[in-house]
Amino acid sequence: MQCVLSRFQQPGDELNSPLTRDSLEVEGSETGIVGARRMDLGSVSPELRSKLKEVQVIASWATRQETQGDYEQAFSLYVDSVQKYLHLIPTVPDGALKDQLKAISSKLLNRAERIKSSRPQLSLRAPIRDRTSSEAQDAVLRRSQTINGLKFQPWSTSDPTSSKGSSYHSQLALIQPALSPVQKQAFLKWSSIKEVNPGLKVYDPDALDPTDIVQDVVTDCSLIAAFSVLINHAKRFQTKLHTACLYPKGPDGFPEESSDGIYRVKLFLNGVDREILVDDQVPISTTGSSMCAKSRRGLFFWPGLVEKAYMKVMGGYDFVGSNSSVDLHALTGWTPETILLTSQDYRSERSWNRVSSGFSQGRCLVSVGTNANNLDALENVGLVPFHDYAVIDIQQDDKGNRLVTLYNAWNVVEPQSASLTQWTTQLENALPKISSARRAERVGTFTISWESLQMYFETVYLNWDPSPFKFQRLVHFFHHPLPAFSLKFDHGTALCADEEVWVLLTRHLDSQVTDSKKFMSFQVVVDDQERKPRTQRNDDSLNHGLPPLTATSLSNSTHLLARFPLEDVQATYLINFSFHDDLDPKSQTDDSSIISKPIGFTLQILSRVSMSLADSSPVSLPFSKEIEGQWTSKTSGGNHALATYSSNPMWRITIEGEKLGAARDDSARVKFRASLTTIDPNGGLDTRKPVNVKIIRSGGDGRVYDVERRDVVADSGNYTLGRAHLRVNELSAGKYTIVPSTYQAGVIGSFKLQLECDLPLTKVESVPPEGAGMYKRVGCSSWEEERQGTSSWRLTGGRGLVKSKIRLQATQQPGGYPIKLSLIQHHSGHEAGELICPGIFTDALSGAAIGPLQLSFSEPHHYTIAVEAMGKNCVTKGEGYVLTVYADQPLSLDRVPHGK
Repeated sequence: MQCVLSRFQQPGDELNSPLTRDSLEVEGSETGIVGARRMDLGSVSPELRSKLKEVQVIASWATRQETQGDYEQAFSLYVDSVQKYLHLIPTVPDGALKDQLKAISSKLLNRAERIKSSRPQLSLRAPIRDRTSSEAQDAVLRRSQTINGLKFQPWSTSDPTSSKGSSYHSQLALIQPALSPVQKQAFLKWSSIKEVNPGLKVYDPDALDPTDIVQDVVTDCSLIAAFSVLINHAKRFQTKLHTACLYPKGPDGFPEESSDGIYRVKLFLNGVDREILVDDQVPISTTGSSMCAKSRRGLFFWPGLVEKAYMKVMGGYDFVGSNSSVDLHALTGWTPETILLTSQDYRSERSWNRVSSGFSQGRCLVSVGTNANNLDALENVGLVPFHDYAVIDIQQDDKGNRLVTLYNAWNVVEPQSASLTQWTTQLENALPKISSARRAERVGTFTISWESLQMYFETVYLNWDPSPFKFQRLVHFFHHPLPAFSLKFDHGTALCADEEVWVLLTRHLDSQVTDSKKFMSFQVVVDDQERKPRTQRNDDSLNHGLPPLTATSLSNSTHLLARFPLEDVQATYLINFSFHDDLDPKSQTDDSSIISKPIGFTLQILSRVSMSLADSSPVSLPFSKEIEGQWTSKTSGGNHALATYSSNPMWRITIEGEKLGAARDDSARVKFRASLTTIDPNGGLDTRKPVNVKIIRSGGDGRVYDVERRDVVADSGNYTLGRAHLRVNELSAGKYTIVPSTYQAGVIGSFKLQLECDLPLTKVESVPPEGAGMYKRVGCSSWEEERQGTSSWRLTGGRGLVKSKIRLQATQQPGGYPIKLSLIQHHSGHEAGELICPGIFTDALSGAAIGPLQLSFSEPHHYTIAVEAMGKNCVTKGEGYVLTVYADQPLSLDRVPHGK
């Protein structure tokens, strides 16, 4: 089959000509890429060959759709094929094939651009890439391979020398991490460890003493504590966890000396294991000693190599600090958890049971950290502020004392004066298990009770062996547009007691300067809308907020772990996120690229039950509108069970039953979605407010005063924290009102409302509040006074025709008893009036209303407003009402004696 002219092509029009046959050809075969038959794919792997053929098919279909006049579909397919080629090209070896693929992708992109420029009236949208797709995953990992200005490739099981060459290998290894200011003051030279100590081994399998690791002048106490914890684990459980990251390895599986002095270190960073190359040179001081992590007894030098690799990643030896759980996650991949001992949610007994059990079974690595909240107390007992200590033993003795043995690897603390090393009686009683020799305590081990540990330390850092979780899922993504994922479990699984799912969110490292200014949080909720049709839900449940199963606080930590009980495998679970940068206004103005720069994240799910993770970020429909709004003290009306619901912000939308170029069809059924997101002052997700969004049929000016089930077209369901979504697959063309609301009235905050439809949203208009732009008069009284014969209300003072609206509401129990509002017109000279609005009794939450209507004051007319209530409840002590009159002229509203 030959290429034909596109429908919009004019003879001689180069801009609109279809791609020539040297770039694309439409054939009867399954591919239409010229050169596909001439491509030499023998040099690529079968997997890559299969992916290239898949893209060729997509490009062929794009050409077919264009020749058939379906330009929207052709545009989407062209862009999709270009994205896939751009994803695959970096994996193709340099040469003719890579150049050919680049040329083809360029021509495909040009074809898409021509369609877009030639058909501006079309709704052309690029395909939405699934965040869980391999292309999306690889894009994040490629972007995240640069950390502090250096690129770190994913780990390869083979030595890179064979593929890149020894010179490339050496070049990467020779990049030395920057020295810290303290090192620079004493620095003499970089020198091989073997030159400083020729007899030193890289590793000694007989030297498994967690107290043999010492910290030098580098401020990396968290990493040194991590080394001690790993050595202690290897000693207790005969594992190789402590040196698993260092290569090359000997036949016994432990590190061996490198023949060329270059070592490979495998660290789990930014979502994958990555390779860091280092040589065996370390900074040497003017005294001839090495300024790095070392063995106290001079038995091995592997800690200095691993420390050097880690400092290389972190931007140099001037390390701003971390914590041991983060460092151990990089060294081992074990799941990090932080227990904040000062948190209101902290439970001492539960934590002791978890920590001691996990430690004794070898499933948990433990360290602790101090802060500076009580410097005097820390100094008095010899503890270092902002310092991490390795936990090398946890036990309960015969007397029931719960004891923790700690190790401090800091080797540079000068002894204090004798007066400061003496224990007071009070401190001896408070900390009976701490050694009384303060100097020894600072460089060695000491034992402390669990109760005392909670007094003087702020944080317990844990790392859990992930292997007991049979099913694990990793997904990498960027923070914008705001992501969401859905989690489903195998419906046929029988759950064990206390079954838990762990969710770990990790922010990818970028730069030490800005990383501490990036904040994140997430929550896991049950997707009630997915689980049950709206018609099967209890309507009363819509009035209650649905709390998340688990949620984290907003934090600038790089790792956040949350756990939730898995009680229902039939449910779908949603994971929502909040991200924002805490940058000062000047930084935002001077360098906006910092804010717009994509930030990578990795989400890890650990479960003992089979599961699937899907991208639940909504796929955009062709027509959309984003609205920014606020709930204020006057416009935060709360949920629909409150009389103030009508005060909420509302928007009137008009959907026309036609597409561009098509005939109008009011019977058309369209897809519609609305997403409500609460926004905190920093622009992130505000997870403290339960919210809901409804789409309601409405007449008049569009404001909804009472919610009737028959008028609700779609509802986001239970009030959920931070976010609410509704979706309609078959919505008739017409006019509707969208109402975003908080659960409680009076909640102040900002929000964004995203509306999407597959037909044009021809009008999206804010619905003005009741009485907007009109004069307002208010009268109030008690029902008891009305029963005692007090008169109704007189309305006077108008000229000509006056547009008016009148509303009556009960003050204490809105909707608790029927009320009625009537309007009587009085003519001059006639004592009796004419009942022009008789009204009916109603128990609506919004009360009774008359109007809008035109009241005539052209003759000497006035009006009487009669109010009534029915039932005993209306005379309860304190029960009363509020009468409100809105008018486009300043009228007078007065009480008049009965009978006048």
